[in-house]
Amino acid sequence: MFVLLNDLKNCINDIEAIREANKRYKKYLLSNKNMMPKNAYEFAVAQWRGNPNDPKGIYDGWLDSVIIEDLKEKVDSDCRIVNKNIINIRINILNAFHNRSIEINYFNVKKYILSNNYESHGDLLRDEVRLSEENNVIHEIEWGVDDRWFIECTDISYDSTAFPPEVK
Repeated sequence: MFVLLNDLKNCINDIEAIREANKRYKKYLLSNKNMMPKNAYEFAVAQWRGNPNDPKGIYDGWLDSVIIEDLKEKVDSDCRIVNKNIINIRINILNAFHNRSIEINYFNVKKYILSNNYESHGDLLRDEVRLSEENNVIHEIEWGVDDRWFIECTDISYDSTAFPPEVK
């Protein structure tokens, strides 16, 4: 359930509807700033997110890899449980210009659904960061035609690395 637009397909050519949805989404993020972890909020409101020409952006990017870590119970030297069944997810995306690698990490994942109905995920069409009813961070991604990913976690981190220029 996107705050931004529940059904992009029905509004794809309605620029005014898209503008209004973006305004609502920005207002939603601002009103929830103090509820979101700092990293997740900064990711959600980053200036490059709304700019399809910025190489840091994930829009039209291609999925390179996804890694799911299932960290089992660990005990410290005093035999106390330090963590218990923590799931972290890391996705790597090749940006739309194919000149930058983007890494998004999801920490302490509570729920996730990663769907793929085709041979390829296709381009990343849109995404949204919001809060769950339990005040966890949700990152919902739509790939290609109808593939949606839903990741609920306690925080998100983002990093991007430019590829070195080609030597001619």
